[in-house]
Amino acid sequence: MKSLYLAIIVGIIISILVTISALVFFEPRQETQINIQDTDCEIYHSDDNTTVTSLKMEGLNDTYKAGCPVTTTFHFVTHGQDCQFPQVQVTDLSTGITVYGPSLLWNYTNAQCSNSTQASFYAGLERNQLITDTQKYAITATLYGKHYQREFTVVPSEYSGQNITAETTLLPGSGPDLSCYPIQGYRTSEVILGTSGFDGVYHRYLANSAPSYVVDDYFLKPGDSGKITIKIRPGSAFPAGENLATGELILDKDSHYGRFDHYGVSTSYEPSTAVAGLDGTATFSLVVSATQDATHGTYWMYLPPGGCGGGKLVLLTIGDRPMAQPPDLIGYDIPVDFTFSESPILTVDVMNFGIHTFDNCSLSYTTNSRTSVIKSFDEIPPGYVYKYHFASNPGNEDKVTFECKVPNMVRSFSPTR
Repeated sequence: MKSLYLAIIVGIIISILVTISALVFFEPRQETQINIQDTDCEIYHSDDNTTVTSLKMEGLNDTYKAGCPVTTTFHFVTHGQDCQFPQVQVTDLSTGITVYGPSLLWNYTNAQCSNSTQASFYAGLERNQLITDTQKYAITATLYGKHYQREFTVVPSEYSGQNITAETTLLPGSGPDLSCYPIQGYRTSEVILGTSGFDGVYHRYLANSAPSYVVDDYFLKPGDSGKITIKIRPGSAFPAGENLATGELILDKDSHYGRFDHYGVSTSYEPSTAVAGLDGTATFSLVVSATQDATHGTYWMYLPPGGCGGGKLVLLTIGDRPMAQPPDLIGYDIPVDFTFSESPILTVDVMNFGIHTFDNCSLSYTTNSRTSVIKSFDEIPPGYVYKYHFASNPGNEDKVTFECKVPNMVRSFSPTR
């Protein structure tokens, strides 16, 4: 499960890593004082001038519809020996309750500090439901002891009051984790010319490191077949006469670990062979069929010629209703990573990057048949991140356990298990 959990944090940590790697080529802009023109977007709380920090929130709108993704970019400059990314949380101003985060203050060591990072969450999502009345929120970022805050409004939408929980436990996961070698000229361009037979094609909006991330959900009821007609222009690396009617890939959140069977779901092509013609393109249809007893759930689906060949990534839902907004990609699950990657000593990482809130949680340590609680959590909202470093490694008969009571979930680590 570790690979899945690493994939789940792509919306926050991947954007950070990409920014850091880019520092080899780009010099960050240097500032020595706060830009007074931006103070209407900021609340400045510190007289500590040992480190000068200016933080601006960009891309944040005044009003959002409930269930839509919010992505804001933090631009900042730091002067000091270390580098940090801000801690971020979102608060319902009427109740004071945190509905997203807080995330960790991320520290990193680099020759030069990054000048931006991002945060993404769903507007109006509170305790597994979307608000049904207009509400005001505040997003607060903390960096080097200074607090920056912006307010925004969320209004009810067509998704409010609906069940946002997945129909079954068969879920797509945070996103496919494909290992593709970068072969020049092997990417294709494709256009979807039309669809038929599906019970609807829905736009689903995902909170991610990139704003306005939209993916189509092809909804198919059991017993039906749907057809997607595609026009493909293969890349220069594709051999002449290559059959492009192939390579479709259907994945769920467990498929990364070898389970590629999808009960009751099958695919075929019309025609079965499609070769680029004189104009350099091929037009054909992918047919997706579901038996009457097909397993209900949602998959990621790469259209031909597959994910590594440039095929478009979409969602495929089999069941009685399409996937809701916001999409429930991982279900009632909190990735808990017991790792030695940061040091020879055990570190516990708790990362709630799903859409659900968990209540009555705890991290505990059992040794010599006695259990002590390291930390208790009244609730863990979406976006919450927690990290614990042990002073020494657990012994062979010891056990570390992270548990939530509502909904119930348990993750444990023991050197002997």
